[in-house]
Amino acid sequence: MTRRNNPTPKQAVDSLLKSYQPKGRYREDYWFLIDQIRSKSELLSPKRFTRRRFGFNNARKITRTISQLAEYKKEMVRPIYLWRPESDGWRLQFRSLMRHLFELYPVPDHLAYCWTYPNYGFWVRSLYFHMAKGYGLRQFQGGPAFHIDKKTARWYCEAPHHLPPLFAIRWAQARALGADFAAAIDIARAIGFSNGGSSEDVWEPVVRFFVRYQPIQFEETSDIAEFIYAQRFLPAENSWGRGGGPDPLQPDFSLKGRTLQSLRRYMISWRKELLRKRPELAQVSHNWPASDLRPLVHREGEQKYTIMELVSDRALAVEGLRMRNCVAEYASQCALGRSSIWSLRLQESGKVKRMATIEVNPQRKDIHQLSGICNSRLSPGTTNIVIRWARQEGLTLRGRKV
Repeated sequence: MTRRNNPTPKQAVDSLLKSYQPKGRYREDYWFLIDQIRSKSELLSPKRFTRRRFGFNNARKITRTISQLAEYKKEMVRPIYLWRPESDGWRLQFRSLMRHLFELYPVPDHLAYCWTYPNYGFWVRSLYFHMAKGYGLRQFQGGPAFHIDKKTARWYCEAPHHLPPLFAIRWAQARALGADFAAAIDIARAIGFSNGGSSEDVWEPVVRFFVRYQPIQFEETSDIAEFIYAQRFLPAENSWGRGGGPDPLQPDFSLKGRTLQSLRRYMISWRKELLRKRPELAQVSHNWPASDLRPLVHREGEQKYTIMELVSDRALAVEGLRMRNCVAEYASQCALGRSSIWSLRLQESGKVKRMATIEVNPQRKDIHQLSGICNSRLSPGTTNIVIRWARQEGLTLRGRKV
C-alpha cells in the first residue's frame, strides 16, 4: 500500500483558490484579484496559512470572500493594482483591501467584515455600498425596518467590529439611550436576533427597558429576551408544552407598567397566573418513560429524604410552581430522553417539603443542574443528600466525580 503524502502549504492554498473560482465572466477578474493580493500582501501566503492563528478556516474565508468581490467589479472605485496594505495582520489587511476597492466614504468596520461570513443577507452588502457612497443609515431602504434616530445612526458607525449587522443596530440603539459599552453589548447579544419589521414595536421597548433597569448579568438579560420571544411568537406547544396549541401563549405580552422586580416575579409565577386565564392548558398531561436511575430513600432520625423522578409535564408544572423555577419548560427534553428531572423532598412530622430540583443528563450520567427554591444554592446538608444519591447511581456532579 502506498503512503499518501500530505500536500504542502502552497499546494493546499492553490487547491483552495481553484475550488472557489467563480464560473463564467467573473473568473478572469477573480484570478486578477488573487494575483494582486498575493503579490502585495500575506493574506493568502502559504507561510501565513501554516500559522495556527490563521489556519485553514481563515484562508478559506478570505478566498470565498475574494470570489464574491470579483462579482462587484462595477462597484470598485479604485484599481486593485494601486492598493498598498496599511499594516500587518490578516484582519487589518483585509479591511485595507475593502477600503481601497469600494469606499469613497468611511464605512463601519463591522459592516466590512460581514463580507467574510456567507450567511448574511443581500441587504447587508447593499447597506455597505450605500454607506461607501456617502449615504447615511437612516436613508437606507433595503433592509429590516428599525426605528433609527440620529443618535442611533451615529452610534452605529462606532459599533464593535465583531458584531453582526442586526446586533450592531441593537448596540447602537442601546448606546443612544444611554447604555454604557458593556451593557449595550449584553443587550445586543440578547436580542440581536430580532430583525425589526412588524416586531419592532415589541423589541424597541425591550431595549429601553434594559437600558433603564440594566440587569446585572447577561444571563438574566438573555432569559428575559427569550421569555418575551416565547410568549409573543413561539407556538404554545413549544413554550408551554403538550396541549398548548399552535398559537403563541400571550401575543399581546408587554413590558408596559412593569419594573425589573415585577417582571422577575412574573417570570417565576407566569404559569400559575396564565392557568387562571386559560384553565384548558392544564387539561392535557403527557407522560414519558422513566430513566434507568433508581430513586433514593434516606432516613436521618425522624427525617426522611426522598429523590424521585418526575415523568409527566403536569409533575414538572407543579414542581416549577412550588420551587419557583422554569423546570416546566423541560418537558420536551424529558420526553425525548435528553434530560431527566428529579425532586428532592424532606418528610418530617407528617409534612413534606420540596428541597431541590435536580436535572440529570441521562447520556452522560451527570447532574447538570442543582438548585433550591427560586434557583437558590443548597445548604451543605441538602447537598450531601444529593451526593449520596449520585454515588449510589454512579453519577458525576457537573462533570466531576463525587
